[in-house]
Amino acid sequence: MQVTSAPVPDNAVPSPVLILTRPAAAARRFRAELGEHGLRVIESPVLAIRPLAVPRPEGDWAGLILTSENGASAALRMGFPPGTPVWAVGERTARAAQGFAVTAAEGDAESLIALILSQRAPGPLLHIRGEHARGDIAARLAAVGIPTSEVVAYAQDAQPLSPEALSALMGNDPVILPLFSPRSSVIILSQASCAAPLHVAAISPAAAAPFKGVAASLTVATEPGSAAMVVATVAAIRRAEAG
Repeated sequence: MQVTSAPVPDNAVPSPVLILTRPAAAARRFRAELGEHGLRVIESPVLAIRPLAVPRPEGDWAGLILTSENGASAALRMGFPPGTPVWAVGERTARAAQGFAVTAAEGDAESLIALILSQRAPGPLLHIRGEHARGDIAARLAAVGIPTSEVVAYAQDAQPLSPEALSALMGNDPVILPLFSPRSSVIILSQASCAAPLHVAAISPAAAAPFKGVAASLTVATEPGSAAMVVATVAAIRRAEAG
């Protein structure tokens, strides 16, 4: 017996594709938080974290500033003792800094600086960060009288998009693209022409900015954090499904 497929209606909306470009572990965690939406999912990290073999900076540090889980891992590698005061950018970084005396901000550099100033944190402080960082935290704290230094403890190496991700971005089906940093946005646009109908969910206006005039829709998370990014990504999915 011959089996035939039902014809596709002329007005059928193509099935959207979700492209996750975070480093692998973070992408899979976000995928689990997002839940199933019946989408084809492509994981194509555009950044790879590479720890750097840097020694613990000499000094009598009154506390540490951590702006990522990778910074927390670096603090542990450097051998800072348990109970060291830590100001973390958000809850996820705070959880990665277990064993330290952690106070968490609300997820971005502005709230972190405000927290440190409100607590009149004594110096000197040490910001453990990656090669690419935003916010000028150390300089801004030093400028208002809190001695703060910084050490680059890990690299964020750019990675090529996978052939599957490139094909989707330059294809015809709608693409949902969560963006977690301005640098990720720039890396993606440097590699792909993004001809597909593109629905971006960005963690910040800075992450969204490179896609103005490129994306069919831009949704910016209401706050910098995973929960808000899930909400923004679901909104992008709904826009893609609506055509």
